[in-house]
Amino acid sequence: MRSSTSSLTQSRHAFDATFVDTDEGQEQRRQVIGRHAVDVSQPQFTWRAIVVGLLFGTILCFSNLWFGLQSGWISMMSLQSSLVGFAVFKALEHVLDIPFGPAENVVLQSTAVATATMPLAGGFVGILPALKLLEKDEANGARTELNFGQLCAWGLALTFFGVFFAIPLRKQTIIKEKLRFPSGTATAQMISVLHKRADPTLVDEQFQGSATATALDAAARDRQPFVRRRGQVAAAADAA
Repeated sequence: MRSSTSSLTQSRHAFDATFVDTDEGQEQRRQVIGRHAVDVSQPQFTWRAIVVGLLFGTILCFSNLWFGLQSGWISMMSLQSSLVGFAVFKALEHVLDIPFGPAENVVLQSTAVATATMPLAGGFVGILPALKLLEKDEANGARTELNFGQLCAWGLALTFFGVFFAIPLRKQTIIKEKLRFPSGTATAQMISVLHKRADPTLVDEQFQGSATATALDAAARDRQPFVRRRGQVAAAADAA
């Protein structure tokens, strides 16, 4: 707990040190914090977002199952999910007590995509049909056709397997390596445009560029007193 608090304090000091101590630098700092801040006044996890995501995801699930059995592939439909979810709540805006926010849209499209990709994630469009097509001599006597209960157990097992592995994979690929996945980046831009927010994929680049320039400027400014002091010492030695 103490080490995490210390690292958080160090990160905060490092963040503050990248901005010049002027009115312009402090204004830049406030703009960066405002872009990254989460709007706590709006709900994030809501049942209305879950229900709409499940409904749209179920339709996409059957569509992907039919398309996947013919082509062997599916579509994530993350962009379409965020757009349809926004359109649904935009049409109901006059009857909603709380407006539909970007955080809810993220929950909605995540639920829809998780439901829509179930045929591929569960192997229903690739592995299981291939097993059923095996001949008896190729299967070596193993059972290749599963009933409804076994298919449900298979799907639940893969669900828990995926959830447990998602946490370490997120830590490695998203937090440490900071990889930008095309579908996730495009969806984030779509949601920011729909809700009239700053593009989250450009804020980091702008912040990194301005932070680097500001840090170099601050380093040069901190070096000037040292240079002046060294010159004064040299001048005093020559005079002596």
